[in-house]
Amino acid sequence: LKLQFLYLIAITPHPPGIMFSVTARRALFGRALGQGAGLYRPVSQMRWNTEGAQAEKETKDQTEAEKADETPEVEEKAEDPRDAKIAELQKSVAYSLAEAENARKIAAKDVEAARQYALKGFAKELLDVVDNLERALSSVKDDKLAENHDLGVLHKGVQMTSHALLKVLDKNGVKQQKAEAGDAFDPQYHEALFNIPHSEGKEPNTIGQIVKHGFNYKDRVLRPTQCGVIADA
Repeated sequence: LKLQFLYLIAITPHPPGIMFSVTARRALFGRALGQGAGLYRPVSQMRWNTEGAQAEKETKDQTEAEKADETPEVEEKAEDPRDAKIAELQKSVAYSLAEAENARKIAAKDVEAARQYALKGFAKELLDVVDNLERALSSVKDDKLAENHDLGVLHKGVQMTSHALLKVLDKNGVKQQKAEAGDAFDPQYHEALFNIPHSEGKEPNTIGQIVKHGFNYKDRVLRPTQCGVIADA
């Protein structure tokens, strides 16, 4: 350390706080060379060592920077619990929207059905009126109509009323089933009230007698045709 201090004093033009003449500095420089030749290093060598240290520092800094760049990648690969929560919430919202859409469609369908079949109950009650008019017409024999003019006029009026009522019902979607005796029995449109014993000329499982005519309301059965069915032989 002493030799290095002498060397620095010798090569420094004006050491801080110390004033040496040129002759004194040369003497100190020679002493430093004589006593510690091994400690002396040329300025070029000192510069090379300084550059090497600087290069080593830059390499170290670059390595640390690369490691710092790799760290976020590792962090990105790690699963964030918030992502799972977000996915769960998105799934829940999707289910809620689907349920709301289904409820909306069901409600719209119910409203349409209520509007379309709003007259079903009223029309069904009018069928009793139709039945009573038919009974009144069928209770009068043709020979009685010919003998009694007033009775014929009354019968004609009841007949016109019955036809007008059926026309109004048909206009509002209530149509009478076209069932007749001898037609095949269809449980979808017919209701068997009793069995009629089989006789010659009668086909089994056919309509033998109609008690009440059936009616359809649009695409639904408002009332099935009530009838008697020919039994099997």
